[in-house]
Amino acid sequence: MGALLSAVRWDWFKRSRRWIPWILLALLLVTWAARRSSISRALTRSASTRERGRGGAVGRRKEGLMGSLVNAVRWDWFKLARRWIPWILLVILLLLSQLNLLAGFVAYQGLRHAGDPVVAVPRVDGPPIPVRCRDILSGKLDALPEGTPPEVTDSLRPQCQDEQTQLQRQLSSQYRDITLPGSIPDALNLGLPVAVILLAILTSSHLGAEYAWGTVRTNLVRGIGRWRYLAAKLILLALVSAAALLAIVVLTAMSSLVARHFAPPPSELARAASWSRAAAVLGKGWVALIPYLLLTALATLLARSSAAGMAISIGYYMGEHVVVAIVGGLSGRTQTVARYLLGQNIDAWAGLSLLGLGHTKVGNTHALLVLVAYAMVLACAAFYVFERRDVAGASAA
Repeated sequence: MGALLSAVRWDWFKRSRRWIPWILLALLLVTWAARRSSISRALTRSASTRERGRGGAVGRRKEGLMGSLVNAVRWDWFKLARRWIPWILLVILLLLSQLNLLAGFVAYQGLRHAGDPVVAVPRVDGPPIPVRCRDILSGKLDALPEGTPPEVTDSLRPQCQDEQTQLQRQLSSQYRDITLPGSIPDALNLGLPVAVILLAILTSSHLGAEYAWGTVRTNLVRGIGRWRYLAAKLILLALVSAAALLAIVVLTAMSSLVARHFAPPPSELARAASWSRAAAVLGKGWVALIPYLLLTALATLLARSSAAGMAISIGYYMGEHVVVAIVGGLSGRTQTVARYLLGQNIDAWAGLSLLGLGHTKVGNTHALLVLVAYAMVLACAAFYVFERRDVAGASAA
């Protein structure tokens, strides 16, 4: 037995020093590992297939919902950006929004170069002569007419001080309105009434053009869905309106820097406007545009025409202000009705005044709640109309 074990050990000693057994062992291990890996992949593939069968459809639905909506917005912007009308309307809006700053710059320069205020000093032997307040306040009596009594000079000094104070206040107020951040609210308040009209033109053109071209049916056939098709257009128009207001802010900032370079500040500066007020005017202006956008969209969808949607929305907005201005003071019941009209609450929320007609006095909370209610009702009506009505081919509009 001992001799047999010794022979086995000696044989293993000789075999272990050769390459063949170790190569065979390595091949055996590689084959085992490969078979184990293929089995694991097969099990994983079958499990993932079962998982996709159970819940993968929900994931694909969620991903497809947002993905298709984002793609629809991007594709809609691709089409809108290649038209001339949005860029023309943007240029008109930007130019008109800068009129207030230009007028303020001209007024400030006129006040600054007009010189010191003058007062009329009476004379005994003739009409009064103008004398600069600076000479009176500095005690230059040679600028006064000969024989001017001292009591007249003493009475002119308070008047000149008041004139100087009023001039400094005007200069300070004008300079604040043409420099940052005070110029931004003024530019937005001037541009928002124009933006309301231009937004109606853009919305009706963007929605009505699809009916005129006959591309509504083509887009719906691709499987995007009606509500996603309309939601993409409304979201895009809301984003475009926000971008237009931001463009007004950027251009106003650049214009204010130029005005500040050419117009030196007055000797006494008033308290500067706050950036928070500029941000508040920007945000409130954008919120005020959303219900009017939805009103224009609903009118265009009902009429299936750009011209009709444009005429209905603009006519309503301007006609409401004219009617309220005419019959607003006739009875208290009319005032009550005016408090819940769309245009009155848009102007009250954003602080606008169309054509100087003013608006019904309502609080910010009341105006915001009314605008939210209008937005919800108009949005639901627009989606309902678009979902229920048949889509015809290209029209001649």
